[in-house]
Amino acid sequence: MGAHHQGVTTTDSPPRGAWAAPVLAGLVLALSAVAPFVRFGDGVPSVGGADVVAAALSVAAWAPFVAALAWLGRRAPGRGAWLGGAVLLLVAPPLHTLLFAALMGIVAGGVPPAMRPGGPVFLVFTLLGALQFLVVLAVAEARRAARAAAGLALEHAWMEAELTKARLDALRAQLEPHFLFNTLNSVAVLAPTDPAGAQAMVRRLSELLRAVLADDAMTVPLRRELELLEAYVDIQRVRFGDRLRVTAEVDADALECRVPTLVLQPLVENAIRHAVERREGGGHVRVRGRVDRGRVLLDVTDDGPDAADEPPPAGGFGVGLRNTASRLGALYGAAHALRLTRPEQGGCAVRLELPAR
Repeated sequence: MGAHHQGVTTTDSPPRGAWAAPVLAGLVLALSAVAPFVRFGDGVPSVGGADVVAAALSVAAWAPFVAALAWLGRRAPGRGAWLGGAVLLLVAPPLHTLLFAALMGIVAGGVPPAMRPGGPVFLVFTLLGALQFLVVLAVAEARRAARAAAGLALEHAWMEAELTKARLDALRAQLEPHFLFNTLNSVAVLAPTDPAGAQAMVRRLSELLRAVLADDAMTVPLRRELELLEAYVDIQRVRFGDRLRVTAEVDADALECRVPTLVLQPLVENAIRHAVERREGGGHVRVRGRVDRGRVLLDVTDDGPDAADEPPPAGGFGVGLRNTASRLGALYGAAHALRLTRPEQGGCAVRLELPAR
């Protein structure tokens, strides 16, 4: 049975080439099983039919022990399988020799005295069995490692697919249709009276679009992110005019830290909607950035209505902030934090914490 994760299909089939190790191990076991029965008459090695049967019985006697090792690998993977394999390495060779002697007794009509426990042939076959079982253990570990490597590769492919989906979601959520409509509408209004301003808006919009669609721009230096934010704010100033006031205060040592592309835009958009869009007098949005103990701290605050006048949205996050949280989770896992709060003095505050890289 297979599984499907966002365009990445996985199957339970072994990885390509996984058959090579068992085949090689089978050849080694077969040859080592035949070796004790080879005779050298006149310097020429020879093997009789009875010897081949004995070698086949020796190989067949390993079946229950190989099955036990496979069972351990499924029930107690990792360290448990290694401990079980070590125990089997101690008990399997003498038990294998006993089983082999019993099978020979059935075929030959009796167990030769030399193959009884303590006899010289019994000891030789026990030592040979230990070497053979080491081969089986090596093959089992090789197959486990191959499957683990294949699993990691599939997991990596799944994570890349998730990141790609997150970026597409970011494009849809950040540059929403109404934002594009408002921008193009402002361009149409400005074009007859202020062609230069209209052209500047188009350039700023194209810069934002290129940043979102660039394949190699998953993260950018904070300096570049602030430039993209300024492009977004310039577009919004055409709409809101003097009602929109945005200031940025970022420490110099934070400017070269890498952050996700357009991570600030939805945070500022949320502040504009909260503090500017719904008030005739507009509002002030502040962006602050600094590095503290290996973490990049980004704060976006506004002076909008206090919590009593406007309660926070259900669930805490709107579409843009939820999308941002998903992107950050895909990029950083548990190494990031995103918090939305309502200070007592009013307004809204968003704190973003990322590893300083």
